[in-house]
Amino acid sequence: MKKINLLFMLLLFAAVTISAQVNSEVSKKVPDFIKLDKTKPGDAYFTIDRVLLTGYEDKIFQDWTNNAWINVERTIDQYDTDAGTFESLTRTWDLQNGVWINSIKVTFNFAVNTSDSTFRFLNVEMYSWIDTAWVLSFTSDYTYDSNNFLTEINSSINLGGGGLIPYLKATYTNNSAGYPLTEITQIVNFSTFLFENEERIVYTYQPANPMYLTDQIEADWDGSTWIDTLKIRYTRNSMLNPTVEIESDIYGGTTVVDVTKVEYVYLAGDEQLSSEIGYSWNVGGSAWDNHSKYTYTYTTFNELDVVLLENYQSSAFIPWLRTTYTYDPMERETEELTELYSNSVYGNYSRKITSYIPTSVGDESPVINGFTLEQNYPNPFNPATKIKYSIPKIINNQSSIINLKVYDVLGNEVTTLVNEEKPAGVYEVEFKSSVGSLQLASGMYIYKLQAGSFVQTKKMLLLK
Repeated sequence: MKKINLLFMLLLFAAVTISAQVNSEVSKKVPDFIKLDKTKPGDAYFTIDRVLLTGYEDKIFQDWTNNAWINVERTIDQYDTDAGTFESLTRTWDLQNGVWINSIKVTFNFAVNTSDSTFRFLNVEMYSWIDTAWVLSFTSDYTYDSNNFLTEINSSINLGGGGLIPYLKATYTNNSAGYPLTEITQIVNFSTFLFENEERIVYTYQPANPMYLTDQIEADWDGSTWIDTLKIRYTRNSMLNPTVEIESDIYGGTTVVDVTKVEYVYLAGDEQLSSEIGYSWNVGGSAWDNHSKYTYTYTTFNELDVVLLENYQSSAFIPWLRTTYTYDPMERETEELTELYSNSVYGNYSRKITSYIPTSVGDESPVINGFTLEQNYPNPFNPATKIKYSIPKIINNQSSIINLKVYDVLGNEVTTLVNEEKPAGVYEVEFKSSVGSLQLASGMYIYKLQAGSFVQTKKMLLLK
C-alpha cells in the first residue's frame, strides 16, 4: 500500500468541500455514507446516503502473496451524523509480529442541515501514532460566508517542536450557486513565516448554468506572477456528470498541448457510469490513441457489481484487472476482490474486507467514541427488525449497565430488550412483532437506550 504523503493530505482536505465536479479525487476520500449531490447550491455538495445515522465500518486490505492473503492495512471508520462527527483510524500490519500497528487517525467535524440532510465540514484533524501515543499532526479549519459558501481553509502543521504552526491557506471566491470561481493556495515560507502564493485554479461555468463547469486552468506562482500550467475542459450530461474530460499541458503560459482524454458513458438517467475510455494524444499523428477502458456493471439494487479494466494493446482492448463486489442482506459491501489477468486467466491480486460489527481480527478492542443508538433495520418492518447500539470504552475497562426498552406511542412499555452490564463494543438485538402471547398491531413504536446519563430514543414502524 502507498504511504500517505502529508502535503497531499493537507491539500486534499483543503479541497474536500469543493464539488467533486471540480476535484474528482474528493469523492474517493469522503466517507462511504456521504453522497455527492451536484444539484444543490452552497454547502450542499454532499448529502447523507444511508438510513443508519451512526455506524462502524472495519476495512481490512490484503495482498495476494505466495498463494496466501497477507494483511497490509486496516481502516476503522466510525461516524455519527446526528453529532456531526466522523473518525477514520488507519493501522498497518506488522508481518513479523503478526499484529496491527497504529498509523494515522483522522477526525472530521461537520454541521448537518436536518431539513435536507446536507452538511458542510467545519474542522479536520490528523494524528500520527508516535511511540505509544497519538500526536496531532495537522488541523484544517473551514470558514464560510453568510450564504454558507466556503471562503477559506486554514491548516496548521506540527513540525516536531511541540505545537502547531500555520502552514497552508486556501481562499475561494464563488459564483451565485456557491461553486468556486478562484482557488488560491498559499504555503508558509519557514524562513520568513509569511504566506506565499503557491497555486491558483480558475474555474469557468456556462453563463446560463453556474453549476455546469466547462473548464479549469491551474497556474503556479513564479515569484512575481501566475504562470498557467494545466487546463482541463469538460462536457457534461443532464446530471452534470462529465461525458468528455480533456487535460492539456500549458507551456510558456500560453501554448496549450493536449495530453489525455476520457470519454464517459452512462446508463439511462445519466447518473451511473457504464464505461469510460481513456486516450493519449499522439503528437506525431495529431490524433487520440486508445489507452485504457473501464466497464461497470451493477447489482439489482444499483450497487457496483463488477468493474473491468482493460488496456489497449495490438489494436484491441486486453483485460488487465477485474474487481468484483459482494454485499450482505442489508446491501452493504462486504468484499471488494481485485484479480489480475495473466496467461488468459484471472488470479487473486488484492482485496478489501468490510465488516460492520467489531470482530476478533487484529489485536485491539473496538474504538468507540461514545454511546450510539442506530436506526433499526429494516424499517418499516414485519415481523422482525434489528437494533444496533455501541458502548464506548470506560476508564479502567469497566462495564456499562445498558437498558434498551420498546414503548408504544402512548408511552406504555412493550418489552425490555436489554437490561444488563456490557463491556465496550457494538451490539445488535432483534425485536419481533410478537412479544410472548401478545401480537403487536401495526403502527409507530419507540425504542430507548439508557446507560447512566446517556439517553437516546428512535422511532420504528411496524407494517402488517
